[in-house]
Amino acid sequence: MTVNIRDAELADVPAVLALMRELADHEGLRQYFALTAESLAVCCLSEPRRFHVLVAADDAAVIGYATFLVQFSPWMAREYLFVDDVYVAHGRRGEGTGRLLMRRVAEIAVERDVDARWHVETANRSAQEFYSALGAELRDRFIAYWPREAMRALLRG
Repeated sequence: MTVNIRDAELADVPAVLALMRELADHEGLRQYFALTAESLAVCCLSEPRRFHVLVAADDAAVIGYATFLVQFSPWMAREYLFVDDVYVAHGRRGEGTGRLLMRRVAEIAVERDVDARWHVETANRSAQEFYSALGAELRDRFIAYWPREAMRALLRG
């Protein structure tokens, strides 16, 4: 089957949401997943867009997605694409869909004349190999997450 990469549409929201939940389960982070179909539709299909969603679809279904945001780097003094997620349904991996999604991300970045960045888990060797094969530079860095509760505790004193 041919896989097409395109911008998400309203009809794709349930399938994308299901894949996002699958990713949260895969990463053991389902307890943090709060996105609803309504908020997904508003955030990625209404203006101003909070983020962009690309879908990979064959004739039967949406089988993968990529999300990205346009951000600005004060250090580089320019915008870049921050790729938040790239995910292909568990039973459809190894067919080249991830590469097609990343190819479309690359096309968008080149059209905008910007670089792209993303995070990859240090334990996710297959993702590291995949991104390296695309020509990405992998850099060692920890990702900090500062929850609101911790910030409120700091502010209380």
